[in-house]
Amino acid sequence: MTSLATHRSFVALVATAFLALLVSLAQAQPLTPSTVTAGTSAALTVNSSGFFDLSQVPASQISVSPGTGIANIQISNTTPLSATVTFDIASTAAPGQRMLVVNAGDVIVSIKLLLAAGSAPVCNSSNCRLPRVCDGDACVLECSPANCHAPRSCNDDGFCALPLVCNPRCVSPRQCVPGNRCELPR
Repeated sequence: MTSLATHRSFVALVATAFLALLVSLAQAQPLTPSTVTAGTSAALTVNSSGFFDLSQVPASQISVSPGTGIANIQISNTTPLSATVTFDIASTAAPGQRMLVVNAGDVIVSIKLLLAAGSAPVCNSSNCRLPRVCDGDACVLECSPANCHAPRSCNDDGFCALPLVCNPRCVSPRQCVPGNRCELPR
């Protein structure tokens, strides 16, 4: 009977430990905030529920996947259970789902992270240079002889394009239109 009692005590102890682990996981937010914005510097708090020691993780073992548009990953304020991870996000970084990956030796943890689109930068002379020009808040390519070379030419819409060629040539009043067709003007 002693062996049965010992077995039950062991099972109760394991069940209690497992339940405590589940409760701690449910309460801990692994990452706050979970959304970052393009064109900003992100500062995230990473929390561990005790499976690994965040104070032992260098910045070289932290990454964002996909990493396009992410730079300068740093880690600070480290304790065994939390750390602050900072990084820069390019304004051109594509919005969408990313993963913050923490490699703590024999444990690799991936935490979902959402990258939101940033506000469009205001077009001005410091971020829009010739042959581009500001058109409202957008920096667009201006068609000019300097950037549109023969046989292309600037069309009425401001685009550098090949001239329309209708073969056989259109007879007036018909005009050559996109698709190289002769049509009456509208």
